[in-house]
This record gives sequence, structure tokens and C-alpha cells, in this order.
Amino acid sequence: MSVPFNPTRTIALVRHGKTAENLKGAYIGRLDPPLCPQGVQELASRRLSCPQVVVSSPMLRCLQTAALLYPNCQPVILADLQERDFGLLEGLTHREIIRKPGLEDWGMDPSRMPFPGGEEEAAFHRRSVRGFGAVLELLAQKQASSGAVITHGGVIMSILADLFPSSSFYHWQASCGSGWLLTQAGGQFDVQPFPAEGG
Repeated sequence: MSVPFNPTRTIALVRHGKTAENLKGAYIGRLDPPLCPQGVQELASRRLSCPQVVVSSPMLRCLQTAALLYPNCQPVILADLQERDFGLLEGLTHREIIRKPGLEDWGMDPSRMPFPGGEEEAAFHRRSVRGFGAVLELLAQKQASSGAVITHGGVIMSILADLFPSSSFYHWQASCGSGWLLTQAGGQFDVQPFPAEGG
């Protein structure tokens, strides 16, 4: 990834709040459910100071999260920040998937989890990284020193696995409503949990 230069910048990568589908462990990519009452309640008590730029996936769960966390900010919407398209497995839990003929061993090897009719893994990673590149370009254009990206778990993992290639993709899993805070100094990034642990 080509990283636009900026002396110092912070970027919060935030996974959207909980939906009913998240609570039951279903795969939701292009499905567009709203936050569930629990998800709204958890976020409503955590309103944050507005960064200079807020960017969001176009999915409803992300837009609602942005409105709850940053109520005084109008997000810029980037389609490349959408979650992976899970194809024929959209809305299904792991238990439901492995009941399908031919998918009985699905998920046994996390590095090989195809989604029939969905987005290929490599294409999804490329799109996620491209989306983050667009975020960096936007921050540079606006000469912004702070930003927040409201997106999806898989997108966040793809971005951070690209920025920190010695790490595992799954190391960067984030629970709903949480994520990671990047600090950029020139072309170098540091990362810590967001919100801060214990905070």
C-alpha cells in the first residue's frame, strides 16, 4: 500500500455494533440488518469526541454505529469498506453451514473457507486495502490529523494484516463496537486496542 505522508495522525478502526445476526453467530456480509437493541444500548453510552474525518461503510449497521459514537459528525461513505460478500452462506451460522451437503468440513481449516457464490478471499482483501488507501488519501486531502473508520470485522482484519504482514489475519479480530487505534508517523504505523483496555 502506498501511504500518503503525514507527520502524525490517529485513525480509529471500529467494528459496527451488534445486530441480532451477530448475537446468533451468523455470517452477514451484504445483508443489511440494523443494530439490535443491545447493540444500540452498548454504543449509546460511549459517545466519543469527533475526529476531523469520519468514514463509514454504506451498510446500515455501520451508519447507525457512526451516528451513535460520533453524533455530531457526518460520515463520508466508501463502498470499498463493505464486508465480504458471503454468497449462499449469508445469514447462516456455522452449525447451519456444515449441515449443507458438501460443506460438512467447512471451517475446519480457517485458511480455506470458501463462500459459494460469494466474494473470493483475495479479491476481498484487495478491496479492503484499497478502501483504506482511499481513507488515507481523504485524510491527506483534508490535512486531517485524526480520523475514524466505521466498518466490519473482516475489513479491519484485512487492513491490519496488510499493514503488519508478519502478523496473523485472525490476530486482528475485534468484537462489535470495538477495534484498533492506529497512530501514523510518516509512513510507519503503531497500533493499540480501541477503546483502550481498561478504558
